[in-house]
Amino acid sequence: MADAKSLFIDKLVIWSDNPRHGLQVKTNEFSETDIINILIDVVGEDKMYNLINDIVETKGLLPNLLPVVVPCKDKYHVYDGNRRISALKIIKNPSIIENEQLLKRVSKLVENNDTTFAEKVSVYITEENEALEIMDKMHSGEQNGVGMISWEPYQRDISLSKRNKQLQYPIAFKICQALNYDMKSFTKDTPTYTDLDRLFKVKTLTEHFDIDIKNSDFSKKVKNVIHWLEEYKKVEGFNSYSRQFNITGDKEFNGPISKFCDWVDEQKQNMKKYKFQANEISIFCDEKFSFAKFNLKIYNNDNNKITFEKKDLSVEYISPKGILSSDIDLNQIGIWTVKITYDGEQCKTTVNVRELLKPRIDFCEQKIYALGNTVDLRDLVIRATDSHGKDQKRNLVIEGHSNYKMKKDMLTGENSKGDYTIKYTFTDIDSCPFSRTNDIKIVDKLYPLLPENRDTPIYSTRNSYCDIDISPFINELIREINELDFNQNVNIIATSTRTILELTFDELYMNKKVTFKELNNLKTSIDEFKTHMLNGEVKTLCQKYNQIFTSYKNEINFFKTIDADRLASFLHLAAHKSCSRIETTELSEVITKKIVPILIYASVMLKEK
Repeated sequence: MADAKSLFIDKLVIWSDNPRHGLQVKTNEFSETDIINILIDVVGEDKMYNLINDIVETKGLLPNLLPVVVPCKDKYHVYDGNRRISALKIIKNPSIIENEQLLKRVSKLVENNDTTFAEKVSVYITEENEALEIMDKMHSGEQNGVGMISWEPYQRDISLSKRNKQLQYPIAFKICQALNYDMKSFTKDTPTYTDLDRLFKVKTLTEHFDIDIKNSDFSKKVKNVIHWLEEYKKVEGFNSYSRQFNITGDKEFNGPISKFCDWVDEQKQNMKKYKFQANEISIFCDEKFSFAKFNLKIYNNDNNKITFEKKDLSVEYISPKGILSSDIDLNQIGIWTVKITYDGEQCKTTVNVRELLKPRIDFCEQKIYALGNTVDLRDLVIRATDSHGKDQKRNLVIEGHSNYKMKKDMLTGENSKGDYTIKYTFTDIDSCPFSRTNDIKIVDKLYPLLPENRDTPIYSTRNSYCDIDISPFINELIREINELDFNQNVNIIATSTRTILELTFDELYMNKKVTFKELNNLKTSIDEFKTHMLNGEVKTLCQKYNQIFTSYKNEINFFKTIDADRLASFLHLAAHKSCSRIETTELSEVITKKIVPILIYASVMLKEK
């Protein structure tokens, strides 16, 4: 009865009882269109589209693998080949697809293609028992060789390469080509084909062993690494390279790879006759390079130092772009690799050729100072560095106008109110001067809210129109502090001060007076409060409460002098370090000149509805 014929596609009926559908029903319970759409759901939109696209491109099915059909009245039920026959029916009539996305894709695919090939198809006609047996052998795995044996990944890539298709494991394929591997080359100790691909994708491995697929020594170096991998497996006793090195996914796990690389280095070192010590050098491009800077030392296995001359060494310099050179070219910025060979053994070191830095002088944020105070002009410099990054702060020459009253690096308290421009200069490495100017301002009544008598409580003001009123808890804490002797309770007051400021910011935030983004960061909170006040809040309060804030200009000057970094750092130090580290005079000034005015502003803002 078995026969091969060419039949019209309309004579073929998709078999609803096909195991691929997972339906145990009779054909008449579903229409053929229903069965095809169930098949699409089971297989998946993308896989179904890819099959349809392949059939359209090749204008038919694979001629060596005929669909298997069984006669049923005047038609034939498709037993093996349901997907392929369904694809042909879809190509002939895309409208049977219920999945809108797939319908659009298929309609676009077939609209400009000749689909007459889908009218008829060659099939293998047989009775049901043989059809079921064929299906079992085709789809039930290897069955100890009776069924179809799937290709291994290496075999699949060989086939893809012969058809100029994209390989699944291109790195492993290159390795197998370089080492003339066949399927027998993979043993229980050798990394599998897929493991080779994953291992040699990890930069930690390839960079450590200097492996580049473009270099002529690629096969030699890869073979060497595989040898060490096999030895490592014997020592560590693991079964799977992928699990040992965590390379089952796409991410690189450098820890296990680095451990292996270190182990190889240790094994190689134990095998060597010599031990090398060589400095890694970092120089700027305007400096002179000397081999002597490596301070190379060579020892034998008994740790006896070996005397050698430069002529006994072979030295290779490899540029940051990987080009071999006879010497270091300081015009090529980056890290040079240096290979030093003595008596057949080699060590590596590096020379980092750096670009010149930009000379810089950076000043602190504070620009405003009270009349009558002496200003240490050198202390206003945060950092001063030359083109080599070396500190030049002590070498700065500080100059002001001839009318300024200065003593050494100090702007004395005898200067009047006004703007002052100070010039800072140092000599850079090229013997040329580098300068920057810093503008500062001397103002009157810098802190208008402070008590005039030092004997008054530390948290108090000289303004009768306003008291500190933040919250019941903060108010009570301030009252208790004010009753303490300042000099005898510095540690308690210092610790409480930071807490008071943090709780004040919390109150402003909870009452929606200031929008703080990082309340857990004191420096950021101070900065955000300062910005909020300078962005209009000071002006509003001065206009509304002119009996408290008598001078808008002075209040603005106060907020401009707040250095969030310095204030936060001091409060952290005061809260966490011992009393001996706290300068009582500075603490007193911080509280009276910074904290108290902030608390006054907060008190007024919290009363606002």
